[in-house]
Amino acid sequence: MANELTISAALSFTKGSVSGAGLSAGDTTFDVTGVDYVEGTMATATTPGGAIPIGDIASPGYMWAKNTDSTNSIYLIDSGGHGSPAVKLLPGEFVLFRWDSAAVPYAMASASTPILHYIIVEA
Repeated sequence: MANELTISAALSFTKGSVSGAGLSAGDTTFDVTGVDYVEGTMATATTPGGAIPIGDIASPGYMWAKNTDSTNSIYLIDSGGHGSPAVKLLPGEFVLFRWDSAAVPYAMASASTPILHYIIVEA
């Protein structure tokens, strides 16, 4: 089977007299070779090493993640949780991207224990 994953994305910007043309990818479909996905939440900690539970996923592919906290940021990291943060999610922000399938996703908090909501689809 092909085109098992559908992603929709749009971005526009307006502030004062400055306005960016809205960009939209519409619905874009992708082939997925794996059969697993995982959705969950996790409390993040301020120390490195908080692996995001990926269940039976052998190669992480697309990931959607949202910081559900109203105060603290969450960093997404690879390299066993000891690398430099690759993504910073401010309170309430979300992101959608494709992991390098060789990387293992980790999350770390800037303070306290903010909750990360995530979905990862196998590559």
